[in-house]
Amino acid sequence: MNSVSNNTSNYADGLRWEEKKVAEEERSQTLTQEDFFKLLTTQLAQQDPMKPTDNDQMIAQMTNFSMAEGISNMSDKFDEFVESSNSNKALQASSLVGQRVLISTPYGFKSGGEGLKGELDAPSGATDVILRIEDSKGQLMKSIPLGAHPAGKIPFEWDGIAENEQPVLDGIYKVKATGLVAGESVELPTQNYARVNSVTLGSGGQNMSLNLEGMNSISLDDVLALSD
Repeated sequence: MNSVSNNTSNYADGLRWEEKKVAEEERSQTLTQEDFFKLLTTQLAQQDPMKPTDNDQMIAQMTNFSMAEGISNMSDKFDEFVESSNSNKALQASSLVGQRVLISTPYGFKSGGEGLKGELDAPSGATDVILRIEDSKGQLMKSIPLGAHPAGKIPFEWDGIAENEQPVLDGIYKVKATGLVAGESVELPTQNYARVNSVTLGSGGQNMSLNLEGMNSISLDDVLALSD
């Protein structure tokens, strides 16, 4: 038993020694600014007095080193920026849990005491705007007249009560909107709010997705607006 324990300890010590050795070798292969100036000083001290190093060549060497060092520093700063940005996005996404987000879809999920809520886009001169709530089979659940509206966003809400004054079952419903524009009936785009149940974080904080109640997941970039 002691032999097994000692062998395990020796193996772990060996691994730590190898990791330390690799780290030291990597550091030894990195040319720092101090190393560069040492090389430059040595080059000047050992140059042929009859054929001194050309000034332009020295300036070119210093410029190349400065550019390489600057690019390396810029890369480090960019990595820090990306990491910070991913952390901020993850924090922002997690704060949306429990809230409603507006997304570009004609579908909404009716749950419990909540109905549907969203917006539709009305062009200039739209009249006789009508909202239709349909179930998954395309059957009309509720028709809501909205009348005439100026161009822009028109908010709407449906309490989940059907035409027969009875509450509908929980599930996904489609919201259609039509209106008269220049005497012709046109379909108007709709957006719906959805409740965020949870957030899924991808590798390194990237590819985050919001998991919606009763619906598919979406990207954080797909959120148009917020509501409680």
